[in-house]
Amino acid sequence: MKDLSTADLFLRCLEVKNNSKYKKLFNEVFKQYSVEKLSSKDILNNAVRRGAGSKIIEKIKTIMEINYRLGKNSSQHIAVNTPASAFSLVPTVRFATSETLRCLYLNVKNELIRAKNIARGSYNFIHISPGDIFITGLRCNARNIILVHNHPSADINPSEEDIIFTRKVEKGGKLLGINLVDHLIVNNLNFFSFKKEGLI
Repeated sequence: MKDLSTADLFLRCLEVKNNSKYKKLFNEVFKQYSVEKLSSKDILNNAVRRGAGSKIIEKIKTIMEINYRLGKNSSQHIAVNTPASAFSLVPTVRFATSETLRCLYLNVKNELIRAKNIARGSYNFIHISPGDIFITGLRCNARNIILVHNHPSADINPSEEDIIFTRKVEKGGKLLGINLVDHLIVNNLNFFSFKKEGLI
């Protein structure tokens, strides 16, 4: 099952005869929308345009309703309202032996939509552009983001490069309608919060 694409999983649930027709439809839909933010309307609109019958439409509605109900109780909807709550969500970054930048993508209620490692560098250097962060943010319709990166040296004080990069992300986010809520620098035990320290 893990080897199947999301489109293939949909085809299994629908039990359709004309697989090639619907596989092309679902491949296009899942490329256009992230799974986290996909709604039944997105699929239904595309299915109707492709001439899907009423039985297929009803099956799609059923699948998406199940997805919606399960998603309401999933960890993706955990609220991230404090630096400490963000810190608790990034254990792999805290213990990483090379610099790693992870982004928490949030909705307007600061509920987690997606968490993604954006880049990994050397012991004390990571190369990243703000655009790499916002591509995923736009795809999953994030309204807020929290950046988290580690200092393997365990010194959580920000470097001048950290401050400059944070300001670039904050400025770019404002242009795109994505708010930078905080940027944490972490080690395995503690964190530095740009927001808490008045740097955001």
